[in-house]
Amino acid sequence: MGFSESETFDSGTGMGFHGGIFMEKPLNEYLSIQPEVNFIQKGGSESDNDELVDFSDEDVTLSYIDVPLLLKINIPLDGGISPFITAGGYVGYLLDAKVDFGGEQEDISDEVKDISYGLLFGVGANFGKFFVEARYDYGLSNIFDDDLFGDELDGEFDDFGFDFKVRNSGITIAVGVMF
Repeated sequence: MGFSESETFDSGTGMGFHGGIFMEKPLNEYLSIQPEVNFIQKGGSESDNDELVDFSDEDVTLSYIDVPLLLKINIPLDGGISPFITAGGYVGYLLDAKVDFGGEQEDISDEVKDISYGLLFGVGANFGKFFVEARYDYGLSNIFDDDLFGDELDGEFDDFGFDFKVRNSGITIAVGVMF
């Protein structure tokens, strides 16, 4: 007899580049659909604060092509500012995965799954042709191969039903121009 347990830890803040293109297709005055294609860097930093797995002082950078499909709620106001709310999902394709161990870089693309997916939630405002938006990316997929940590932990927790998963999540701040 066993039990199931999950481990959660914060990998720390990592900064990366995010850029892309989008199209907005209005459904009515308030709603539109917004498909996008983005290059985005995800990842984080870890200082040895996890008792189970030692990630001591690693910086992980994962580069993806993300394809979100968003529902956009426009809030028309008088004047030049037009706030909006976005929500939807995305699918991402891994381009590159690197880990930096204090100056030494290693490619870990073979350990990271090619496809990731999740949900996006955002708020922003249009200022004429310009916009600013803050988004929260909530990853739903395990980004590492299922047996990666099983091999690393050498079956140590099999009797307990321990399941180790790593997901992407983060905040994106975007500033852009609409054509």
